[in-house]
Amino acid sequence: MKLMIKQKLIIFAALLILIPMLLSAALIGYIVNSNIESQSALSVEKDARVAEQLYKSRLLTVLQAAQNSAQALSAQNLLESAPSSGGGDSKSTVRISDAARRRVKDIVEGSIQASNLDFVVIVDATGKIIHPQQSDAAASVKDNPLFIAVQNSVAAKKIDALASSVKEPATALKYYAGEELAKQASVKGEGPPLSEGLVIEAAAPIISTNGDLRGMVLAGLLINNAKPEKSLADYIKKTLYPELLDSAGAVIALGDTVVSGNLPIQQGGGIGTKIKRKDLKDVPSAGTEMVGQQEYKTAYAPVKDINSQVIGRVGVEIKQSWFNAVLNRVLIIIFLIVVFFLIVATVVAVFAAQRLTRPIVELTEASHQISLGKLDQAIQIKSEDEIGQLAEALERMRISLKQALERLRARRGS
Repeated sequence: MKLMIKQKLIIFAALLILIPMLLSAALIGYIVNSNIESQSALSVEKDARVAEQLYKSRLLTVLQAAQNSAQALSAQNLLESAPSSGGGDSKSTVRISDAARRRVKDIVEGSIQASNLDFVVIVDATGKIIHPQQSDAAASVKDNPLFIAVQNSVAAKKIDALASSVKEPATALKYYAGEELAKQASVKGEGPPLSEGLVIEAAAPIISTNGDLRGMVLAGLLINNAKPEKSLADYIKKTLYPELLDSAGAVIALGDTVVSGNLPIQQGGGIGTKIKRKDLKDVPSAGTEMVGQQEYKTAYAPVKDINSQVIGRVGVEIKQSWFNAVLNRVLIIIFLIVVFFLIVATVVAVFAAQRLTRPIVELTEASHQISLGKLDQAIQIKSEDEIGQLAEALERMRISLKQALERLRARRGS
């Protein structure tokens, strides 16, 4: 098929516009993809740092609750010395009198309600639990790392309360708040069931008037399977992702097992799943991992105990498909812009081609008329370019031919 000049011009103009535009669109798409990938990683890492701060703020809440309870007990002098069963130093053992027990209960319950805690326990200087009352004589917190740390602080003449995350066995949780709390610690999922609890805990010393350690308040919040009103993971998610409830979640893990989470329902909230990433550090870093059948972009901050040992993680997880949807929306916008400008460019190219080829068509028709001997029609194409020059030359040729033809006719007539 032969192509006319007009068609060639249109095709040439379209290619001249289309190729650079497609290359530019591909380059812009690559830049946008890279930018969204890097920005999403930075965003997830920032969210993980915020989650870490929210976790620490809850730690401070528990610390304040323990400190307030210890100060109230000290101010009201509700712990009194009692003779030790071994005949040793009577100051090493304290008790709560029957008359004071009601006031102690009010202080403890008020602290639990005000700070939304799971337990507030009162122990003597040896770690024996004296409230709530225990039928088990072995009920003690003497092995609790926070209790030991506060003991050492008081021995060094420091009486500040301390707080940290603690890995508590189910038996200890049973002593603190009963069987229900111990059952709450149980997490079933990938691997053997987990019965230990990750607890945000604080210990505040109760000091006698002569500066001796009389007892201690131990307050805590169990992270495992926390109810919505106490769930730190839910609080983090609502704070960070109020508009991404179906695409994002917050998780808190003990070791590498998620003990509290709120991922979309199809993943069971994420509780019991394992953190599969092996590149975790002491600072949040973004990465991807599979949770159930979904790919998530994740970042985790470490949860450390009183000895600065990492015992768990607090982190955020966002579906990779959400970031892909954002990228797709941007690419669709780029595509629509390219199509729009391509249509505009094509219309302009057709209009320009018509404008450029119209004089050529007229010259072609004029030449055809001259070839047929029709020399009366003047060529009236006005243009400053080569086509105008050609039209002028053709017009001179028409005039010359007409004059020559008229002279020839005149000679024949004479």
